[in-house]
Amino acid sequence: MRSDPNPDDVATAFRRAALQHHHRTLTAELEASPDRASIATALDDVDHPASVVVVRLDGFDGGSIDDEVVLDQVGSRLRSIVREPLGVHRLGASFVVVLAADRYVAAAVARRAVAALAEPFSVGAFDMTLTAATGIADVDPADPLATIQRADLAALRDLLSRG
Repeated sequence: MRSDPNPDDVATAFRRAALQHHHRTLTAELEASPDRASIATALDDVDHPASVVVVRLDGFDGGSIDDEVVLDQVGSRLRSIVREPLGVHRLGASFVVVLAADRYVAAAVARRAVAALAEPFSVGAFDMTLTAATGIADVDPADPLATIQRADLAALRDLLSRG
């Protein structure tokens, strides 16, 4: 006699598969990013404590000319809210902010980033609004990619928790 699968086991397997897919996607984005070298340099040059804030734009994938205009504006806004970043780097349609600061400062930067990105963006004759999710991770000098992955997963959890 065949029994139905346990819903908790199915949900756990689904979450595990989604996280593995996300890990592969983020790794590919990082490898393809023109900012890859500058992200690696910024992470290698940090003194502890240091943190990374990943800013994910909700429902925004980039790709069109207008999207590039908005992403340039997003980068400018992020650079303007951080006093002395070691770098604001683009990673696909997300951004990685490397800070020479602890989690307390990173949390303040994350809050300011969400507020700054909530203001409308001008694209030609149109205004558009974005929502952003943020994730924070302490820099692990032994594995910089894992640092970005942890912060990105935290941003993804923030985004998904909003429903």
